Amino acid sequence: MDFKRLEGIGLTRAEAAAYGALCRLGPSTTGPLAAASGVHSSKIYVALDKLVEKGLVAWHLENKIKRFRALPPNRLIDFIDRKRASLESELAWVRAWSAQKPISLSSAESVEVYSGYGGMLTLFDEVRSLIPAGELLLAFSVGDEFRDERANRFFKQENKRRLARKLSVKIIAPVEQREFELEHYSKLKGYKFKFASQRLPCGTMIFGDRVAMISWQGEPKAFVVTSKQFAGYYRDFFNDLWKKL
Repeated sequence: MDFKRLEGIGLTRAEAAAYGALCRLGPSTTGPLAAASGVHSSKIYVALDKLVEKGLVAWHLENKIKRFRALPPNRLIDFIDRKRASLESELAWVRAWSAQKPISLSSAESVEVYSGYGGMLTLFDEVRSLIPAGELLLAFSVGDEFRDERANRFFKQENKRRLARKLSVKIIAPVEQREFELEHYSKLKGYKFKFASQRLPCGTMIFGDRVAMISWQGEPKAFVVTSKQFAGYYRDFFNDLWKKL
């Protein structure tokens, strides 16, 4: 089985590799599992904890040592069903919001799609070119993929490029991400964080007259809307929420 395909349903690369290795090995401790999966020993614990949270892995103590095992593949169906339910809830929110604020694209407005990490480099180059030096990029943090290792490497490299142009970013993130974000980004220049308990349009950036909606699961993909009206709605929503937090 090609376990890399699990990245497409919302597992990180490390989680997919760990789950695949557990399916091959059977019940295992972290040492053999790290070797079989190719996931560094310092990362394997995080991957396993997330797999346990997602209902895909269980563990028990044997001679005071944790042994992990992959749960049956039908648990993947349950996981996908939960993701579908979550997306349907998000879709209902977007539909309700769009019904209140109808938007029509003029001939000067457009929607573009960027795919893969090469596409993300192109997109973020455009972001930096469109924001005047000293101004702020506004962003809502990514969703469930916020622990993705490759995405976080990209974010930190992009921060260096952004700082070279004296640009900073204000980010509103779900409260569930507070510990992770503060641990990995609070000491880096150019970041300002606030955390919200309400539902957020995760993975969204507002810059100039554009709004980018990005998914970082598997190979990243971005939909970028160029519209002063659309960007204005999102900018007002972000700024109003920022003031309240």
